Amino acid sequence: MNNITKDQFMLSVGLYIDESNKICIIDPQLTDKSSELKNESIELIDKTQQFQQIVDNFVEIIENLAKDVENARINAIGSRNLLKTFQQKHESDVQQLMSLIKEKKNELNRFRVQYDSLKREESEQIDLMDNLLANK
Repeated sequence: MNNITKDQFMLSVGLYIDESNKICIIDPQLTDKSSELKNESIELIDKTQQFQQIVDNFVEIIENLAKDVENARINAIGSRNLLKTFQQKHESDVQQLMSLIKEKKNELNRFRVQYDSLKREESEQIDLMDNLLANK
C-alpha cells in the first residue's frame, strides 16, 4: 500500500475530489459533461418550442390564406354565374327586340299597302267626283 498514492487509492474505491476539493462519488468530468448535456437539452427543448411556435404561426397563416383563397374562389364563381345570367338576359332581350322589330316592319308594310290602297281609292273618288261635276 506504500506504492499507492492517496489519489490512486481514492480512485480505486470510487471517490473523487472536485475543483473545490470536495469528495465526490461521481467523476467530476462526468458531472461537468452531465451538466453540459443538461444545458444542451434545455437549449434543444427551447429551440424545439420556438420552432413549434413558428410552425403553428405558419400553419395559422396558411389556413387564413386558404380561407381567403376559398372566399375569392366562391366570389369568382358567383361573379361568373351572374355574368352568365346577364349574358343570357341580354341574348333574350336581343331576341325579343328582334321579334318586335320584325313585327313592326310587318305592320309598317301592312300600313304602306293600306295607305297605297287608300291613296288609289282617294284618287279614284276624286276622278269620279271630277267626272260627275264635269258631266253636269
